[in-house]
Amino acid sequence: MPSTMNWDCRCKGAGCRGQGAGGRFKRRNRLGCDVRFCSHSRIVEGRGGGGSHTFPVPCPLPPAPCTLHPAPCPLSPVPCPLSPVPCPLHPVPRTLMTTNDLNSYPLTGWFPGHMLKAGRQMQEALKLIDLLVELVDARAPLSTRNPELLQKLGSKPALLVASKADLASPLLSRRWESWFATQGERVFFLDAHKIANVRGLVQLWKNIVLEERTARGATRPLLRPVRIMILGIPNIGKSTLVNRLHEKKKALVGPKPGVTRQNQWIPIADGVELLDTPGVLWPRIENKCHELLLTLLGNIKDEIVGSQLIAQYLCLKFQELGMQNALSSLIPPEICNSDPEEILTAFAQHRNFLLPGGVPDRERAANALIREFRDGRLGRFSLEAPPE
Repeated sequence: MPSTMNWDCRCKGAGCRGQGAGGRFKRRNRLGCDVRFCSHSRIVEGRGGGGSHTFPVPCPLPPAPCTLHPAPCPLSPVPCPLSPVPCPLHPVPRTLMTTNDLNSYPLTGWFPGHMLKAGRQMQEALKLIDLLVELVDARAPLSTRNPELLQKLGSKPALLVASKADLASPLLSRRWESWFATQGERVFFLDAHKIANVRGLVQLWKNIVLEERTARGATRPLLRPVRIMILGIPNIGKSTLVNRLHEKKKALVGPKPGVTRQNQWIPIADGVELLDTPGVLWPRIENKCHELLLTLLGNIKDEIVGSQLIAQYLCLKFQELGMQNALSSLIPPEICNSDPEEILTAFAQHRNFLLPGGVPDRERAANALIREFRDGRLGRFSLEAPPE
């Protein structure tokens, strides 16, 4: 229970029982509150019962058990409805953040001018193309798909390729394959590190083009190379795939989006030519969580959004999907369900990422956590499940 305290009189009137202006007066009321009393205003300010309250004399609150904390609570003998404060002995359980809370952050609106130009160039080259191959990320196939791209490119035959399948959950990848089949779409899950997987993709492309020609009633053999356009959002793996198919690695690649800035025609073996195109986003992303997902997967530059916010999104996503144990190799297991900032602080301390004075460097910890996820060192995870 709080001890009796001395208070400066608020009234400072000449006849105040607090011994005049600036005087002091101490008193404890029957409820055990330390009070400040002024005879002019007949007001008592009390502390106790979980917070500060102001009420006319005598105090109208009857003795009652604390409604905020388990009984007995020695620090809060009386509930205070006006300004409850957490009891240091019995903290009130907090409501943890969710990814939806991050939607309160504004969108960055990142849409470089070269993307608009690239979209026009792709439309101009469309008449030369036999097959459109759209790349998405196997960990989030719908969220990494440009909804406007295929609409603008007409009715050419198309194949969906889910890249980075080696980083996605095999179980969810099979579910996605079944879901796309129900939508009437062909999807190929690609592990670009396996040569056999890549070579099988080329033969699939040729078979689709031949089937399409037969369906259109074409009787003459195709005497030129099969021409295929590779398209998708930035840093989805287009140029990496092209280089796997071409021994001399003619397509420029990099770990960040925006490396390919113009169309590149690249001949490969078996009578196939590929048109590698720049990654193109759509101008209006749905919400902040969608933007954070794309940034986490490397489709938007980290510095555009901010590493700490990306890492916080990753922590919350793991918690929502019930995969927070993936973090147990980086931080104490009891921290895995905590708020993202606490997780980053614990990770910084675990890795000894410290600023002068021993302050945990959460920015450095965020960058390291993002790298761990992108490199697959946390395991194989899909961040999106097929619609029910």
